[in-house]
Amino acid sequence: METFETLCSKLKNENSQERIYAVEDLVVLNDTRVIKFLAEQVLEESTHEVRETMLDALMTLCTSLLDPIVPLFHSSSAQIRNGAVALLNAAGESLDRMSDTLSRDSNKDVRKFALDALKSKKSAAAIATLRAALNDEDMNVRMTAVEYLGGLEDRDSAPGILAILKAEPPIMLTATCLEALAKIKDPEVSRKAIALINSPETQPVLLFSYIKLLGQAGTADHFSQIIALIKSQGAMLARELIDAIEAICYRQKIRPLPDDMQKALHALFHMVNNPTLRFEIFNFLLQMEEAAMLPLVREQLQSEDLMMQMACVDALASYGHAQDVQSLNALLSTAKEEDLKDMISEAIGAINTRVNKEE
Repeated sequence: METFETLCSKLKNENSQERIYAVEDLVVLNDTRVIKFLAEQVLEESTHEVRETMLDALMTLCTSLLDPIVPLFHSSSAQIRNGAVALLNAAGESLDRMSDTLSRDSNKDVRKFALDALKSKKSAAAIATLRAALNDEDMNVRMTAVEYLGGLEDRDSAPGILAILKAEPPIMLTATCLEALAKIKDPEVSRKAIALINSPETQPVLLFSYIKLLGQAGTADHFSQIIALIKSQGAMLARELIDAIEAICYRQKIRPLPDDMQKALHALFHMVNNPTLRFEIFNFLLQMEEAAMLPLVREQLQSEDLMMQMACVDALASYGHAQDVQSLNALLSTAKEEDLKDMISEAIGAINTRVNKEE
């Protein structure tokens, strides 16, 4: 085996393949000087393939000694910077210490790289580094910290994220804060965040996260905002809006629905084309406003959707009005599904029994 000095000199060979061979031999040399040397040399290397070999060698060797790779984060080469991030991600127990050091670097890109390495790390040290970055002077670094803390569902970071919102940040940072708080699910902080957002219907990028927060922490006092969103964004955000309304009603035990919300949901039902979502809105209204639903039930009995027809038949059986027997008989004459036919026959029987008892 050639010596460390000999192999180092071979890295000056004009033949790139010879330089690659020298790097591969250095890896198996078992010399502590190799890491520092390769970390310096990769910054000087001009050939992509040789740089990749050097970065692979560092990945093999840098199991704990990471300090020599710090300069790699400052390289103008994307290949080297990405290699440095990969080295940091593979750092194991040294990751927390190294990321904390890099998160205070003067270069904003390096600080962001440090946070990227902590994206899924749940150690106390990693989370502390991410929380500290909420106060970084660079907006992209703050936004990265907010995003990752939200992904980690770190409830203790919610006040810090709320503080960013209070400073009225640019729209993309605002959206990231709302999305993070929606994942963190701190009701008190979520309510405060909702109050900070004015005219969300005019800011489409905020709507998905804003509606999620309404579902988690909203009250009946927020129904007017939801109704406004149904009118302006109902067709596009029907899924999110109905989820939020259901969550508020179930959490706060709201029943029956206020008249304006009932009308808004009827309007939303007719806006939506998706059969599954229409059926969910219909069922929710039926649970919340059974008596007021009779006209819509009679209308939807003529639907071509089997699940909707079955729900309407079941509802008409519970209402028990003799005038609906004719419509049920008409549907029975055209129905093809045996389950639907059985339901219609049972509904007609139940209505007739009820009418006879009342007479």
